[in-house]
Amino acid sequence: MLNDDQTSMAMSSPNDSTADLAMDDQIKADEDLMQPEQTGDPLRDESEDEQDDEYDDPYDERWEWEDEEEPLELFPNKPKLTAEEDLIHQRALNNVRPLVRYLGEVKPALFSVVDFVPHDQNGLINRPVIMVDEGMGRWEEESDQGAYGWDLISLIEHVRGVSRDIALNVLVTFLDALERDVGWECMPEFDLCQDQNAKQIVPVPRNAPPPPDHWGRGMSKCYDYPLYSPSGRLLGYTREVEIDGQLDKISWTFRKRVFPLTCWQCDDGSLGWKNQHLAPRYHLYGVEKLALNTKTPVVLTDDEASAEFGALGIPAEHDEAIGVGFISAPDSFAKTDLRPLGGRIVYIRLTSVGDANTIRERLWRINPRTRVGIITISLEKYFCPIKPKSGPGGALLPDTPGMAFGWRVQDYVMADIENDWDLNATVEKPIEKAMQVCSGNIVSDANGIFHVKFHEGEEVRTQLASRIDFVARARSGSSSDWGACLEFRDHDGVPHSWCVPYSTLIGSTDYCKTLSGMGAYVSPYGSNMQKLTDFLLNYEPGHRARAVSKPGWEKNQFIFPDGSHVGYSDEMISYQTADPSNNAFGSRGTLDEWKKNVAALGEGNSRMVLAIATALTGPVLPLLGEESGGFHFSGGSSTGKTTVLNSACSVWGKPESFIVRWRATANGIEATAVQRNHTLIALDEMSQVSPEEAGQIVYMLANGQGKARARQDATVRAISAWQLMFLSTGEVGLEQHMATAGVRVMAGQQTRLIDIPADVGRGYGIFENIQGSANSAEFSVQVKSQSVQYYGVAGRAWVNALADPKDRAELIAQIKDRIEAFVKRVPQGADGQVYRGARRFALAAAVAEACVELGILPWPSGHATNETMCCFEEWVVNRGGLGNLEGEQALSRLRRILAERGESGFTPMEIEGIDSTTERVTFNRLGFRSLGEDGYIDYYIFPAMFKEVFAAGQDPSQFIKFLKQANALMLDRNGKPQVMKRLPGFNSPVRVYHVRSTVLAESDRVDTPPVARIKIG
Repeated sequence: MLNDDQTSMAMSSPNDSTADLAMDDQIKADEDLMQPEQTGDPLRDESEDEQDDEYDDPYDERWEWEDEEEPLELFPNKPKLTAEEDLIHQRALNNVRPLVRYLGEVKPALFSVVDFVPHDQNGLINRPVIMVDEGMGRWEEESDQGAYGWDLISLIEHVRGVSRDIALNVLVTFLDALERDVGWECMPEFDLCQDQNAKQIVPVPRNAPPPPDHWGRGMSKCYDYPLYSPSGRLLGYTREVEIDGQLDKISWTFRKRVFPLTCWQCDDGSLGWKNQHLAPRYHLYGVEKLALNTKTPVVLTDDEASAEFGALGIPAEHDEAIGVGFISAPDSFAKTDLRPLGGRIVYIRLTSVGDANTIRERLWRINPRTRVGIITISLEKYFCPIKPKSGPGGALLPDTPGMAFGWRVQDYVMADIENDWDLNATVEKPIEKAMQVCSGNIVSDANGIFHVKFHEGEEVRTQLASRIDFVARARSGSSSDWGACLEFRDHDGVPHSWCVPYSTLIGSTDYCKTLSGMGAYVSPYGSNMQKLTDFLLNYEPGHRARAVSKPGWEKNQFIFPDGSHVGYSDEMISYQTADPSNNAFGSRGTLDEWKKNVAALGEGNSRMVLAIATALTGPVLPLLGEESGGFHFSGGSSTGKTTVLNSACSVWGKPESFIVRWRATANGIEATAVQRNHTLIALDEMSQVSPEEAGQIVYMLANGQGKARARQDATVRAISAWQLMFLSTGEVGLEQHMATAGVRVMAGQQTRLIDIPADVGRGYGIFENIQGSANSAEFSVQVKSQSVQYYGVAGRAWVNALADPKDRAELIAQIKDRIEAFVKRVPQGADGQVYRGARRFALAAAVAEACVELGILPWPSGHATNETMCCFEEWVVNRGGLGNLEGEQALSRLRRILAERGESGFTPMEIEGIDSTTERVTFNRLGFRSLGEDGYIDYYIFPAMFKEVFAAGQDPSQFIKFLKQANALMLDRNGKPQVMKRLPGFNSPVRVYHVRSTVLAESDRVDTPPVARIKIG
């Protein structure tokens, strides 16, 4: 039996054991000198003694004990395995070496040594090892910690830092996979979901745990490539790992492998990750970037890693090129959706030229207007063959520049592209035989459009225009409004597209001026322009497109005025307009730059938050069935109103091009509203428009329709229509502005354009938080300057998220829930007009919260809702409470007329000091007045004057109804609004409206539940 000292010696490292045994041999030799000489065993071979002296394996003694009948006494603290654990452990003992290899690097020795630590900074290898007994499963770590265990289950516990239950589950999974003959490199990751009944969840829920950080099996995690849908929803990851110990003969780095990571939901509702691919239909890696950069060239590569550096080789003039790639999945070339690339400039850079040609044909089938270039790069000059005995492959030449800096093959590819890539190598789908012949001897080829005639047997060509490709005939959904889809390049090679309405080609050649202004060459001679018109009218391109006459949603595509679109459909869609230059939807910078430099400045500023949220609300109006409407910020000059308008306009385009002045005519604003369909129209300085026209414009914008107009033949033209949100600014509100012309504002106008005080009372004008600026003026300058530096990307990101039907349904459902939750916070008893206004505030807040979740806005969750609620409270206070606005207006009108004409318009009767019998002339008399016993004056108003003066411009019955609700009328015993009264000069009692001077007191105003009840707790 071994004692404790012997046991500790047996469990020590090999070097320590050898030293201890050598010391024991020396002690034994000293003892032999004191003992009588012993005779040797005649049967013992001396060579065996010599061999034992040459190699004395300490491990052979480590696990030996003298008494085989009581082995457990050697380890009194050894835990006992359950029956289930013992059964699994016995299975594992038959597969110790595969398990050790599964955990790390394998060493061919009785005790397996596993390396878990990477290279240190000096490039040396630090190797704490774990030794495992193949026969018993005992193990010990040779390190300062000196960890050890008695079974393979505890080994997994120690290596991965997991509980015993998880370690047991991992071991079972490993053994099952091993029995199915799965390679150890493909074994499932320890921390991944092991539930066989789990269901894949796409997109990844926001409450899903992050993928496991570490990666076992002798691999080191390099990078996770996030996979997104075209709308920007996270679908999963592709994880790249390095296999320790396996060097790439070309790059001299560890070999890399990639694995899919997708989210799964277990039977118990918990979420986890699995090494399984997405559904059979794949998206391109980086596809979410395409919608934000509709005209940027695209580099299509083999995989995720190539896409990351694929665009870096673009020369400086195309430094914004987007790199996309096929995801690392089986048959991804055949199963990937390439529709987002249709109609773009695409450079295909694939390993196989055959694959590149196939992809090019697919892109042309999607959209023949797609310009495709195939980049083929020869790497032979960077490689030299290896001798046959060294195996297949190649290696970088030893003197290749850059090797000392750790360049990879990809780096040399990029350098080659920078030197040799011809960016003009992209072509559209070739036209038949490079020539199209049309009636009238008009031909179109790669050099332009020509009129051909023969003179004395020789062909004479007259150029009508530069190369203009007629790619399709377009028509509306009702098979009307036909047009010609044209594509061409200007003098600098910049591509342009224009769908010309056929109606502009008849009887006019003004479209030629537009073409010339866009950079195409058009012959200046009238006869040649007419021949070009004949060509456009008569030629049949063989393709059809859907023509749309205004921006916004068309099926699952969102169309912009420049002809670009977000989303895709099975039909080519073209924006048809007579003036393609009228486009304010530009973009500059990235979404992250806009969030950091513009949207982040809105945090803590309620009016700015509401303005940006309103700008993002337009695209959801048709999806929710909501009506158009807007907000008006009223206040003195230099309070920052226009600055806030700039920040809102930066959602869609350059503010200075996007803001419209109120001084424009109603017809001009109508045309602009069509161009801003499903987005935003921003109107600055209401004082510049006449009060009467201001009210008409508000009704027109909110109702979403223009005027009905007649043609010269008396037929009715198509009525313009739109659906949008609008923002407005002015020194006064709509009611005060219209009052300057003696025009009474209607409650419907005030509900459609909600007036919010611009000054929040913090000393910074329209701002509450100037975020460290010296004053509000400095902060305002910062907002304005940043808004013209970064713009047009947030709106594209938002419609991109709405373009996918599945994502759209989820987003719309969330927005609806948030709207209802917001409206429920309005106190019960509030008037319907208040609820209608609250719904518009709620819509803006709900859209902003959805954009926060998508990463389009940088604010904290709930911030937009709280700031919008503050604006709602200000509106309620400003309008006079939660009651009916028309009732408040009726009561206010009654008070104003009595205050203005109470003396001059009413003949006194029975008032002390005044003889009512004396003849006294009252001009424009409204009625009589008398002093009541309680000291208040009673006014008796003739019914005719009541309708003509007090209820002027509105329904008298409604006016009376509002006054009755406000207790402003004295009713007869039957509750009727007119009473019988004997008046001077009348032989018999007459019917009059009886009003007491008590209504002049402001305390009598109608104010249903107090405003304070809607405050946020």
